[in-house]
Amino acid sequence: MSSNVKRQSIFVLLSTVLFAAGSFSLSYGSPKGYINKAVEYAVEGKFKLAKKEFSKLKTENKFPLAGLSLNILNDAISGRLKKETVIHIFKGIDFSYKGKWKKAIDEFNQAIAIEDYAPLYYIRANAYVAKHKYRQALSDYTEAIKINPLYAEAYFNRANVYFIIGKYKQAIFDYTKYIKINPADAQAYNNRGVVYFSISRFSKAISDFSRAIKLNSYQSQFYNNRANAYVAKHKYRQALSDYTEAIKINPLYAEAYFNRANVYSAMGKYKEAVSDYSQAIKINPANVIFYFNRAIVYEKMKDMKMAKEDLCYFIKHASSHLNPLIKYAKGRIRAIGNAR
Repeated sequence: MSSNVKRQSIFVLLSTVLFAAGSFSLSYGSPKGYINKAVEYAVEGKFKLAKKEFSKLKTENKFPLAGLSLNILNDAISGRLKKETVIHIFKGIDFSYKGKWKKAIDEFNQAIAIEDYAPLYYIRANAYVAKHKYRQALSDYTEAIKINPLYAEAYFNRANVYFIIGKYKQAIFDYTKYIKINPADAQAYNNRGVVYFSISRFSKAISDFSRAIKLNSYQSQFYNNRANAYVAKHKYRQALSDYTEAIKINPLYAEAYFNRANVYSAMGKYKEAVSDYSQAIKINPANVIFYFNRAIVYEKMKDMKMAKEDLCYFIKHASSHLNPLIKYAKGRIRAIGNAR
């Protein structure tokens, strides 16, 4: 049972799939005033003033939609887009920024009723993703790609949706298309690596995670993901090295401590495992699985008192979806009591 828990825990933590810039689910991290001013100008039809404000946001890298907004404004200023279309688009962007997805989609619908435009289908697709309406999102990403077969971000985000709904072959195809257009994007290799991992093609996953690391060696999640793939191939020494590198980059990376602890446990290095589980708990005490796995190691170390304490904590705080583990924990506590 304990080995299954360790293996399951490592797999669960491998979920580093991000959407391309322009997805409304991203954290904007930008002062509201700048964005409000830029969008306000656009909604008022003052496209040149809006372009100036969005240019500032893009230069300061404070708003993921700044680049897309500039492209839309350039098309508006050049006359390639109707003024009414652009106003609906930016009303939709404004609602999206505020998390009002239904109103955003209504505005995008009105814009599409006026004219076909690839970025418009793309941003409506992103809004559908935020609403978990994946069928509609896939349809819109596909429409954007039909209009512009080199629309890299549409391939990237469509791949992410395919991954979410479990269509891994299609996800790999779309990530590969995106990589052909943008071969220097580390996140794309990471995402494709996650998909390969999900279908147990671990060597392919390691290759993609390695490429991501080569392109961006400062992303702790890339090392954590490659380490997980090494674990799946029982290459524990390489896995430990990668988890350690992830922790060096991000000393507050609880999952990396936890995963490294799992490997130490599998190797019989119980003191090191307990140390890492304890550090993971210190960083994120709300994750009850950390306590569960530490209890298993304490039991292997014959420290029944500490094992019982961790199991009791787990049982008290675990949610109902962990019922099989709760049942197991109760059984272990009874066994510890009977062994006295």
